[in-house]
Amino acid sequence: MNKTELLEKLDLQLKDPTILDKILGEVLSPEGERLEYLGDRLLWFVISDYLFCHPLGLNEGQLSMFASAISSNFVLAKVSEDIGLGAFPLKPSETLKPLADRLEALIGTIYAEQGYEVAVAFIKKFIFPMVDDFLVNGYSTNPNHQKELIRQKFDLIVEVLGKKPKIDFYKKTGGGKVQWTAVMSLNGREYGRAKSGRQEKAREEVINLVFDRYVPK
Repeated sequence: MNKTELLEKLDLQLKDPTILDKILGEVLSPEGERLEYLGDRLLWFVISDYLFCHPLGLNEGQLSMFASAISSNFVLAKVSEDIGLGAFPLKPSETLKPLADRLEALIGTIYAEQGYEVAVAFIKKFIFPMVDDFLVNGYSTNPNHQKELIRQKFDLIVEVLGKKPKIDFYKKTGGGKVQWTAVMSLNGREYGRAKSGRQEKAREEVINLVFDRYVPK
């Protein structure tokens, strides 16, 4: 895919198509980084506004959690790949951030060239389906994304409790099987416990349990 084909695929018309050179190189140019900054801020606002106005009536904690998850490098990199931005060479990286940054730079480019309404239309077309999927299904089945949401839930638990609780693990073996029990407590008070055959799964389950019990809906 070349740049002309990319613009046709995305149904975009840029006044200066050469601006794509600044965001589709192996690394973002200085101007590309400025556009990425602009796109990042615009994307966060548009997603936050959509979530705030959603009929589900999400509370502050849920708004923050979903906005962060939807704006994560994992989600943005997936959208970036799906729309064709991954077809252009990138400097090798161990993270998804460069691909996510490329999408945000494109959003910033659209806003700078075409204005707010066109940029929002682009976000609605290519990113909002992911937003609705999150609201229906809770979170992605991608392991990396689940870990990020578990981390966000734990942060909200800390906010509600006022301090960081500890999670203790107890291992029980028998009959050739292993069972882990995760117990979350703070200042001697137990807030929840969960069991699983895997330690990490037990940790996730106890965080989900305490989150559902104590974080206001």
